[in-house]
Amino acid sequence: MFDILENLTKATVAVAVAPVAVAADVVMIPTDATNGGEVFNRTKFVVCGAAKNLNQAIKPKE
Repeated sequence: MFDILENLTKATVAVAVAPVAVAADVVMIPTDATNGGEVFNRTKFVVCGAAKNLNQAIKPKE
């Protein structure tokens, strides 16, 4: 029961922080492109974390 709430809370926080990650990625596009880095990597990390936590919350424990 508490695992579900914990994972849902983590997913909610990650979604709430996502706009900040998007803003940081937009500002850093020139730097990431110049250095050969992946553009929108921060946003991908946040969204993937939210998806992982949501999957763990809805996946039944066996």
